[in-house]
Amino acid sequence: SETCGFESFNQFFLRNVKEKKRPMAKDADKPKTVLAPCDGGVFFLNRGDSQSNHSANEDYDLPGKSDSFNLQEALPGYGRYFENGPLLDILLWFTDYHHFHAPVSGKVIHQGLYEGSYNYDFGDYDPSDFYAPNRTSDSDRVGWYEKLGKHQRYVWIIKTEDLGLVAMIAIGFWGVGSIVNGLGDGTPEIEKGDYMGHFGYGGSSIVLAFSPEVDLDFNVNGTEVSGPDNPTLMKVRESLAKPPKKN
Repeated sequence: SETCGFESFNQFFLRNVKEKKRPMAKDADKPKTVLAPCDGGVFFLNRGDSQSNHSANEDYDLPGKSDSFNLQEALPGYGRYFENGPLLDILLWFTDYHHFHAPVSGKVIHQGLYEGSYNYDFGDYDPSDFYAPNRTSDSDRVGWYEKLGKHQRYVWIIKTEDLGLVAMIAIGFWGVGSIVNGLGDGTPEIEKGDYMGHFGYGGSSIVLAFSPEVDLDFNVNGTEVSGPDNPTLMKVRESLAKPPKKN
């Protein structure tokens, strides 16, 4: 049919794909391999190397951009665990598959939805006020990192055997209609590649945070992950990181 069987645009946007279209990485069973949690372009907010010297309450400036990212604001109560560790963002565009899957195996010790806005220019946003402020006439429409703590987001803290604590943050912006958690209540055990949830329509982002003790090589199909001006494209459940090769 002309609609390919979809009864609405949102049904099309939230379509599933066949398993063979998003296969598990061949080395997924290795303990320290990290899988891509979603489709999108991945880049470092912080490399977590010897040059890193940030407090969890500091803003991470994005090279060549006016935006910044505050770790403590994004992960209330947990930011200090990831201070000076590798911090990556995966930006999903409207055309990407908007479901997300587990990047690591372990026990979910914390999960929860944090109130916020899906819109822009909410410097005075109040979660208790149902009416978000109007966009200003000089809006740049893209200052989301600076105000990340005021975006609606879902946070998972995963305790792993080989990588310590790993944080995954699903962030809604650019008209996202919802963030849906696919895990059950309590403290479920998850395995790499497991389904974790999805975004409603719009642009969105997945942030991954690791502890500073972690030593990983972030590389997708032979392309090293770099900074925000040069995202590396990847598909969900591909290999995103593994321990560096020994000389």
